[in-house]
Amino acid sequence: MGTILYNSLEALRFISVLISPFVPDTAEKIQKQIGLTEFDTVAEWGRLPVGLTVSRGEPIFPRVDVKKQKQKQPKEAAQPKQKKAKETSRLVSFADFQKLDLRVARILSAEPIEGADRLLKLQVDLGTEKRQMVAGIAEHYKPEALVGKQVIIVANLEPATIRNVESHGMILAGSGDSVVLATLETEMPLGTQVR
Repeated sequence: MGTILYNSLEALRFISVLISPFVPDTAEKIQKQIGLTEFDTVAEWGRLPVGLTVSRGEPIFPRVDVKKQKQKQPKEAAQPKQKKAKETSRLVSFADFQKLDLRVARILSAEPIEGADRLLKLQVDLGTEKRQMVAGIAEHYKPEALVGKQVIIVANLEPATIRNVESHGMILAGSGDSVVLATLETEMPLGTQVR
């Protein structure tokens, strides 16, 4: 039995020397637990002194409890969702906000876009010009209910083609359980800048 223990400790000494360049902290823990202060060579077997006192230490490589890991996984899966929520509510600098050209516009006409259940094609009047826009509000507003409403739009948004319809701006709306257009309490001149 003594020979088996001696050979096991000598093997650990070899292992600690060989892994020391890669994981020096682990090698040092092994050497402390088997009571070594030197022996940084693997040139010969049997250099471990007889009668060496081995100290009981913490596990160098603790055993992984699979049951605990499985219990942690649902919690870890929920964390990316929280991270996404934080990412979407990033702060915008005042300089970036000033780049937006928010204007008052009146909806002149609204019609469904063929093949798109959620989209409406809108014609809006900015006072100095009329524009066509696409808005994803068809599930919440009937086209005829929109005509004549004053809304707030992002006027300097790059044009985009949505379902083969060119959109020159975006109507602001709040979303949650339902979608509500950003409208004005009182009539304002068309094209008025919103700040």
